[in-house]
Amino acid sequence: MPYSLPTNLFGQLAKQLPRRAEAMLRDAADATVIEVGRALTETKHGAQYPDLPRRSSAPGEAPATQSGDLEASYATVPVDSAQVNVESDVEYAAELELGSIDGTVAPRPALAPAVRSVGAQSVQRALKVILTEHGR
Repeated sequence: MPYSLPTNLFGQLAKQLPRRAEAMLRDAADATVIEVGRALTETKHGAQYPDLPRRSSAPGEAPATQSGDLEASYATVPVDSAQVNVESDVEYAAELELGSIDGTVAPRPALAPAVRSVGAQSVQRALKVILTEHGR
C-alpha cells in the first residue's frame, strides 16, 4: 500500500517549516562553533616549541589552541532567517584554515570540517523531526 499524507498536513507543514528551519539553522550554527572549539583543543601532533604552552598542529590538523584567541573568536552572525554565518575576527584565522598564499603555512582546517560534520547531523535531525512529528 502506498504511503500518503493527509492533504491538510501539507498546509500545517508549510506553516511550521519556516519557523522550524530557522531554529534548526541557528542550532546548527551554534553546534558548528562548539565543534570548531572541540577541534582546536584536541591533542595535536606537530612540533613542540619551547615558547608555546602546547604542541602545535601538524599540517592538515585543526590549529592548536595556544592563547585561546582563535577559539574565542568564532561566533554566529545571523544574516537573515535563511542564513547564519560562522565567523572569526582573528586576522590569522583564514590563513590557518586555508593555508598561506605563498605556501609557507599549510592548511589547518577547523571550520570546514565542522560545517561538514554538523551539516550532515543537522539534516539527519531535521528528517527525524519531520518523520516523528508528521510521519506514521
